[in-house]
Amino acid sequence: MGSTQVLAKLSKLIQMTTSSAENVCINVKNCQALAATIQNLACMINEIQEDELPIVGGAITVLEGLEAALSRARGLIVRYGSETSRLYAVINLYVYYTCEFPPSNLV
Repeated sequence: MGSTQVLAKLSKLIQMTTSSAENVCINVKNCQALAATIQNLACMINEIQEDELPIVGGAITVLEGLEAALSRARGLIVRYGSETSRLYAVINLYVYYTCEFPPSNLV
């Protein structure tokens, strides 16, 4: 895959990830912090695209790895920012307020 294709995919993934983080209803702060960190990569990718410098094979491999990581990050935002993660939130609140897990009366 060419460098322009990889950079275009990365730009699209960054846009999709940040827009996914804007629509979360659970773990809002964590999802938005992750999206803000990922958004910082957009500036770097834009500079690389604007400079139009050739990217060597090793750098393309790194960019493809970044693409995989961004894809996983987006998956985490979608999975843990949705309504289906309410059980996770309830367990976290229980542990936070009682400081014990599993509850001693269930053991």
